[in-house]
Amino acid sequence: AKVSEGAWSYMAFVVKPEEAVLWMNDGTNSFLTSVTNRMTHKPLAPGANGAEFCLGADTGGLLEKVATNFRGEMDEWAVFDRALSEEEVRQQFRAAWYAELPPSPSEPPTLRYQWKDGVLILTRTGGILYELDHPGGSLTPVPGAVSPRKIVPSGKQSFYVVVSD
Repeated sequence: AKVSEGAWSYMAFVVKPEEAVLWMNDGTNSFLTSVTNRMTHKPLAPGANGAEFCLGADTGGLLEKVATNFRGEMDEWAVFDRALSEEEVRQQFRAAWYAELPPSPSEPPTLRYQWKDGVLILTRTGGILYELDHPGGSLTPVPGAVSPRKIVPSGKQSFYVVVSD
């Protein structure tokens, strides 16, 4: 997955003796992908044999000479004393992803009208269609109001409004 600049992204790196798995999303959706390195990984605790604790870079061995260092900013990271399971990684991701997203604003319903061949055609997106006999009058739901709604003038003055569900 490609990380989008300026977008929130989730990454989890799980290392076990038999494999290392990198989980991430690209910041544009709620889909989590992974890639697995099936090489053996010798457990090495921070501070053991002079090893340093480091996030985002390789501090020893052949890879230290290759440009593998992370470039960017990290925020809200955690280190666990054990390898997380796939389900635990997914739970962490869901908790972070849904806490990070602002609530979706509900789209206000719209009401459009068109005169065609002496018929009023009301087209709405969402909401409930109401009829009023005068501005400020009582709202009466229009029964069976599918969109578009065709109304043949009957000589009676009517007003129409759409209200959110």
